[in-house]
Amino acid sequence: MKRILSIAAFLLASILVAHAESSSKCLLQHQGTVQLFDADKIANAITAAVDGDTIYLTAGEFPGFTINKKITVRGAGQTTKIAGHVSIDIPGTPTLTQTVLEGVNLKAKGYNITLASAMKEVKIKQCSMEYLGTSANNSDVIIDRCNISELKYSTYIKSMTVVNSSLAIGYNTSSTTNIINFINCDVYIPAPSNVAGTFINCAITHNYNQSISNCTFVNCLFQWSAAGYFQSTTSAQQCYYDASCSWDAATFEELGYMGNDGRVVGNMGGVTPYTLDLAVPKVTESQISLDPDTRVLNVNIKVSAK
Repeated sequence: MKRILSIAAFLLASILVAHAESSSKCLLQHQGTVQLFDADKIANAITAAVDGDTIYLTAGEFPGFTINKKITVRGAGQTTKIAGHVSIDIPGTPTLTQTVLEGVNLKAKGYNITLASAMKEVKIKQCSMEYLGTSANNSDVIIDRCNISELKYSTYIKSMTVVNSSLAIGYNTSSTTNIINFINCDVYIPAPSNVAGTFINCAITHNYNQSISNCTFVNCLFQWSAAGYFQSTTSAQQCYYDASCSWDAATFEELGYMGNDGRVVGNMGGVTPYTLDLAVPKVTESQISLDPDTRVLNVNIKVSAK
């Protein structure tokens, strides 16, 4: 029954997406029922929700809001625009078991997302925003497939993993501990000397020839010759430097910066493990046969260099 109601909610959301922004709606899936709210009443939808509920937002424009319960707010993607700030402020130092925010666009209006209370396992997926910051202790934060103009490092961030995202690290930030892991990301670092973290399968750019300290790079592609700026506190394994490379899938593929899952490095990449080796052996043909008389299994595998 709940599955049928979920499907009904999605179908209703799809129908509403086709209407003009004036008909933008919030759909609260709440204890087996669906309630409908106008876009400017999103705060009312959150008030009516209980832990575990999901609020669906259609395409269109919505005001800023505060998420103060263990719920999910899920938009339709970049067409769901938030004209205001979003604060995630859930009391009681909770450990969240579901995604809290997904599929909304704050970047078009230049608004921010703030983790305003102490929480564990906050998950934000497929969102665009100008600024992501935290004003309380947060650990095991997951940022997945997001576009962030400025990720602000803070002593409040106890641990964070950013995957498949495009982002810039705040210029006035400062950290000396590897508390943030970046995996399959495009990362712009304006002030490398102020940044610490572990970067895996990332495409990395920056503006200034500053020393890089307290970082670990594995299978990363740099758009400048960074090796001369690595301090002893920084390590780099299997990294490449290409000042001419454009950060797009076509260029990565043309130059051979491919992952072994057939996708490119950076936020267009796929699953790990990854390699930037320009010649990755691949199985192009395989045959397996069983001789019933001798009970011998015959395996023939053909491998190419690329």
